[in-house]
Amino acid sequence: MDYGVIAAWAGIGLTILGGVYKFGQVRQEMVGVKEDLAETKANNTEQHRELFDSRNNMSDVLARLTALFESMDKRQDQMDKKLDILIERRSSDRK
Repeated sequence: MDYGVIAAWAGIGLTILGGVYKFGQVRQEMVGVKEDLAETKANNTEQHRELFDSRNNMSDVLARLTALFESMDKRQDQMDKKLDILIERRSSDRK
């Protein structure tokens, strides 16, 4: 055989092996990116769930605070009426 033919076949073999190696590297990178994407997606899903839970909890807290303030307003009105009655009694007792 001629050395030129041997060199050509060796070049073709090395090119094929290099292509297979590069394909394996790219495939491994794609698998890594896919795993990273799945992890990021799971993390984002958890963060969104926490965000919506905190928003829903905040709505509950605001509803309870609103009810508390309404109750306090009613009690304030009742206390004002009772204080008015006491003030009237005191002023009538002094006369």
